[in-house]
Amino acid sequence: MAEARNRFDAASAALRTLAAEKPDLKIMIVTATPDALYVAYLPDHPDIEYWGELGLDIVYPEEPTESEGGFWEVVSWENADRYQADVILVDARAQSMKIEEMAKKPTWAKLPAVQAGQLYPWHAAERYSYLGYAKVMEELKANLGKARDDLVK
Repeated sequence: MAEARNRFDAASAALRTLAAEKPDLKIMIVTATPDALYVAYLPDHPDIEYWGELGLDIVYPEEPTESEGGFWEVVSWENADRYQADVILVDARAQSMKIEEMAKKPTWAKLPAVQAGQLYPWHAAERYSYLGYAKVMEELKANLGKARDDLVK
């Protein structure tokens, strides 16, 4: 248990350091269906909220779409450019639309992060251990570490 906690703490510290090194890096987290893009509402996702507390600049809506019970703002594909980010984390769960399918949506394809290929997985399924979350944060740090932070202002 102590080893897992230490790994979690180290992964948290690494993300905190990365956030300090790349303060302009804007990150958006999404899931999608053929009908809409869902932009994550930070306060309703404990993992995303924690990353924000570590200093990552998370792009998120002011309010979630009430019909979704919180968690998301539902955005039509025609308005997929409502939010701009250097990096987009895409829901890696099976029910989310795949990046290859999303690429067929013209507004999505024009997003700076999409054009730069800065799309990485978001492992939305809850991790119930320090080790589980450490692995997610280690992968996140590796992906964000190679990302450009100058695509949007």
